[in-house]
Amino acid sequence: MKRCRGKKINKEKTSLFFSKSTKEDVKEEIKNVLGVNEIKSYERYLGLPSLVGRGKKASFNYIKERVWRKLQGWEGKLLSQAGREVLIKAIAQAIPTYAMGCFKLPLSLCHEIEAMVKKFFWGQRGEKRKIHWVTWSELTKSKLQGGLGFRDLALYNDSLLAKQAWRLLHDEGTLFHRIFKARFFPRCSFMEAKESATGSYAWKSILKGREVIQMGARFRVGNGKNIKIWQHHWLPIKHPPIVSSPIIESMEDATVDCLIDSNTGKWDAEMLKGVLIPAEAKLVQRIPLPRCQTEDTLYWPFTADGQYNSKSGYKFLKDLEENAEDGTHPEADKKLWKSIWSLHVPNKYKNLLWRACRESLPTKQNLVRRTILQNPSCGRCSLQAENTLHALWSCTSLDEVWEGDRWNFRSRVLFDDFKGLCSWIDENGKPLDLFAIQVWSIWNQRNKLRLNHTCCLTKELQKLAEESWNEIRRSNLRSSRINSSSTSQTTWTAPAPDSYKINFDGALSNADNKSGIDVVVRDCQGEVIASLVQQLAQAYQPMEVEAL
Repeated sequence: MKRCRGKKINKEKTSLFFSKSTKEDVKEEIKNVLGVNEIKSYERYLGLPSLVGRGKKASFNYIKERVWRKLQGWEGKLLSQAGREVLIKAIAQAIPTYAMGCFKLPLSLCHEIEAMVKKFFWGQRGEKRKIHWVTWSELTKSKLQGGLGFRDLALYNDSLLAKQAWRLLHDEGTLFHRIFKARFFPRCSFMEAKESATGSYAWKSILKGREVIQMGARFRVGNGKNIKIWQHHWLPIKHPPIVSSPIIESMEDATVDCLIDSNTGKWDAEMLKGVLIPAEAKLVQRIPLPRCQTEDTLYWPFTADGQYNSKSGYKFLKDLEENAEDGTHPEADKKLWKSIWSLHVPNKYKNLLWRACRESLPTKQNLVRRTILQNPSCGRCSLQAENTLHALWSCTSLDEVWEGDRWNFRSRVLFDDFKGLCSWIDENGKPLDLFAIQVWSIWNQRNKLRLNHTCCLTKELQKLAEESWNEIRRSNLRSSRINSSSTSQTTWTAPAPDSYKINFDGALSNADNKSGIDVVVRDCQGEVIASLVQQLAQAYQPMEVEAL
């Protein structure tokens, strides 16, 4: 081979792998002839295991070790909790991404990595334990749902593998597709392929990703010949996208093309009425049909272009998990969380406000609930139990901090908890950013007093918070001026010479149950070559109108 191609094999980068049935003398003979070494268990090539055997956890244990080294390299005392959040998201949870895009990691390994991350986030170092005030399942929720947006590694793993499944489904011209098809599904489509006992672990992992596609992807109706009425997801609704009408005995495997009038190319109203319940028949009639014969296609309904990506896949899996737990998130709570995380203040203020709203601050009442303290009385006034609302707002020793016209409602409006207070401030136009800074100042002084550290007087907290607020606003103003000067207005640009540009837009009227489409064709000089204004017979969604 060297003489034919003029190339040499790099023996330092070449390894041999033998099956268990290969005899030792045969192994030695082959290694001596070729002059290369035998691969050992769990060695890696290009950052991935060369061999994944039965001990899958051992094969990927290097990921856990890398995460541990990164977290141990940062002294917890040097980072605030907001800083630890950034480190976890940017580094610790990014380390497994490469391997998870190719292999399904063992659940036990994912849980061990998450355990290390949890301990680091709550400030645990060595054997000294810390209280985990919020459960990990809550922390993995998005920030608009009261969490911190940490990744559930098992679900994120599935969403990354689904990307590989999507490539096998659509990129048929790639070497990746040709090799896997020839090896694992030579006589059927990828969606019909079965798991093989002799298949590689990479193939079995991709099949796990295929399950995500099967749960979330929808069919776009073309000729309807490949879409089964009762088995496939094709209805244009979020949940459930599958037909729930009773199955007709003689039509168990019927396809959607039998619901289309072959002469007009439109939905057969009588057939729909006879097969589907009225609500679903009306829904199907709103599905636009192509003007010419086209194949049915599988698309991902959670992105604008219909192409799968791991971000939308992960969000889909998290939503499924929360719906299974019957979790509800009131719109008022979502609005509050959005307002908190949208504040133009340093992260330490936003993080403290989030913790206070989640009742995850180590107040005396919370410590009594955890059986750490016995007396819940406030250390400032000694009159009431120190809960979050009392410690940061209603304690009489804080009267000087909250005096002034901005906070004159303090004596008039009563609140059940701290989250209710924040919601009221946000809804009534009070400066939530200044409130967050004052709350942080109060909590910081409270902790210093408990530890007998030097701190400012209570009456000075309001003035210091006002000064910090004004400085932050000046900094934000300078940044906004720089950003506004660098942004440019979007204008129409002419196409290349001897080319044409088509601009289009869609509109709909729910009152009249009609839609409309406008199209303009211009040449390279900007001259209008053709235009179209057309009314459609039913009210499609804006994206559907533009797709037409």
